[in-house]
Amino acid sequence: MKDVIELQGRVYKSRKHVLAKFEMDGQTLRKMVKNKLVFAPVKIGNKHYYDWESLEPQILATCKP
Repeated sequence: MKDVIELQGRVYKSRKHVLAKFEMDGQTLRKMVKNKLVFAPVKIGNKHYYDWESLEPQILATCKP
């Protein structure tokens, strides 16, 4: 399955892509979702995809000093 998909005009990136982009581990991302710091992913098949347009600003805002 693809790492980047488009659904209804929005870009979704796979969990693997998000982890590589922000150099974080899976546990950190799961904790961010659990604590509602970022939106929960959409599950398609066996992969989780994150809405990139909303995820990127949320992660950057969370990580600022």
